[in-house]
Amino acid sequence: MSSADNSDSSSENETPGTSVPTDMGNLAHRRKPTANRAFALRLLPIPAGLALVIFLCSPQVRTLVFLAGALLVYGILILAEYGLSKAPVLAVKVRPQIVLLCASLCLGLCLCEAVIRLFFHQLLPDWDRIGVMGQVIGYDHDPVLGWAPVPGRQNKFDGIGAHPYTAINNSKGLRDGEPALDGRPGLLVLGDSCVWGCDVDADERFTEKLRARHPEWQVYNFGVVGYGTDQEYLLLQRHMAEYHPQVVFLLICTQNDEHDNCTNGGGLVAYKPYFTAGPNGRLQLHGVPVPLSDRLFCLHHPFISKSCLARITMRAWGRLRSPPAPPYNPGITRALIQELRNYVRDHHAMLGVGLTQTYPELEQFLKSCAIPYVSLNTDLTSDTIHWNERGHTFVADKIEEFLARERLIELRAPTPSKLGNQPSR
Repeated sequence: MSSADNSDSSSENETPGTSVPTDMGNLAHRRKPTANRAFALRLLPIPAGLALVIFLCSPQVRTLVFLAGALLVYGILILAEYGLSKAPVLAVKVRPQIVLLCASLCLGLCLCEAVIRLFFHQLLPDWDRIGVMGQVIGYDHDPVLGWAPVPGRQNKFDGIGAHPYTAINNSKGLRDGEPALDGRPGLLVLGDSCVWGCDVDADERFTEKLRARHPEWQVYNFGVVGYGTDQEYLLLQRHMAEYHPQVVFLLICTQNDEHDNCTNGGGLVAYKPYFTAGPNGRLQLHGVPVPLSDRLFCLHHPFISKSCLARITMRAWGRLRSPPAPPYNPGITRALIQELRNYVRDHHAMLGVGLTQTYPELEQFLKSCAIPYVSLNTDLTSDTIHWNERGHTFVADKIEEFLARERLIELRAPTPSKLGNQPSR
């Protein structure tokens, strides 16, 4: 037999052997998308059931919207698989192990979401319903200070035992007029809500009274609600070169500043930076950049924050970035005052300190450091801490006497007309 005949016979023998597997492969290829779609449709009751469980655990409109969006994505994926199966060029082969891993991951996330909503929902407040003071007065996240007022914001308040009042922020975010940086000596007042002026109008605060009595001064109000001495120090560093005051007056709220200086803010409503004493005795700053708190995360990411799992994850990340501060240590406040005094002196200014209440231990420390101070203790308050209008008049008188006694700034006697316009105590 010739070689041609051998080749023909071999080709005849190979044709039946190769044609059958090819046909079977094509048939399997055509059936595989159908099988995948049927498998995906059979799995559909699982996420639907989980969605029902989650909704029963947290029957809220936002939960329903979140779950509806998740089911919609699942349906889109099924339709996408069907469309890709019609176009073999776009078809992608995926290993079964990867599909199983993704499905297990999605199932685990859904279970975690259900468990958090069922057993730990009390850890995640409903900020839309509760509301907090920081949101009402128009504060937002600041990566260095923790929170800061929004420039140009205007808000109205009912007040506590007082008439309604309005707070207007200037271009710097401070509740003050636009700064006139001229040649007059400047008095920059640092503080918290006592300086900001809770329960009083802006023109009723002691800073405005001092400004009216002494037009030869520039009086700057740097009060921010909720700040501790540490944040006030960082705020001063941000603006010192621009304002260049002659005197920095630090108001210490003896009721809470020492505790505020020993905390990271907690992370629920807000995080804040804090200082600790380093091995060489110098202060070390922690928690910067300041992470988003749970409230601010919900405010900045209203859709993602519908997931309780996402909120818990962000809180864990925040605690990692800004760990809790060491236990309460009043020495931190004293170290901050010394650090602030040195900073002010390096910028050719002088520091004065005011105390909202009598505090013998802190007063003894200020005397030992030769830092001039004045006690502003008075019962003229609206809520045991914040001064009312008469209280601000009393404080303005005390600070004016203090500045004259310590010769921190040049004083000129007010004109008789200005004296007559001053509110009585």
